[in-house]
Amino acid sequence: MSPMLLSKWYPGALRFPFWAEQKVNGVRCCVVVSETEARALSREGNALRAGQALADLIAKAAGPGIYDGELDAGTFRRTLSAVKRGAGLGLVFRAWDCLSVDEWRAGRSCVALEARRGRLEALRDVPGVELVRAVLVRDAGELGELQAAAVRLGWEGLALKAPGSGYTCGERGRGWWKWKPEGTPCD
Repeated sequence: MSPMLLSKWYPGALRFPFWAEQKVNGVRCCVVVSETEARALSREGNALRAGQALADLIAKAAGPGIYDGELDAGTFRRTLSAVKRGAGLGLVFRAWDCLSVDEWRAGRSCVALEARRGRLEALRDVPGVELVRAVLVRDAGELGELQAAAVRLGWEGLALKAPGSGYTCGERGRGWWKWKPEGTPCD
């Protein structure tokens, strides 16, 4: 199973209000925790040895679930180097969503985004884990301020998500969009 992906944002793609999160320029990682094991997996489903220690900590703190996020070492180059070496030192898991094991197996969750994000609270005090903050954007002025801040802070961009949106594994999501500053390639 692979995680949900963001679609390229365009003006009018979402109606206000919607949630905005920092788009991290790292390596996508799903921490898959069952009753018997924890695994850090890439978006293609390959083992990420560099994230395994974090996966084990998440399993102890929160138990079964699929914790969706990104491994990040501050810059994409450092992150990629750590992942290629299989070295977790300096990596942070930035979590933004959580599915139950049954939802993951079914390939979708109809549970509202806000409720799924609430499941991440069990990770709040886990060393090496940070919860990606979501801000409710109410109008174009607030969006413009966030976009300017993202550029000023050197973020890759913003993830924009419709309130109450579901999660469909392996698809570019309806209600999930990515905004990147002009001139930044969109994958």
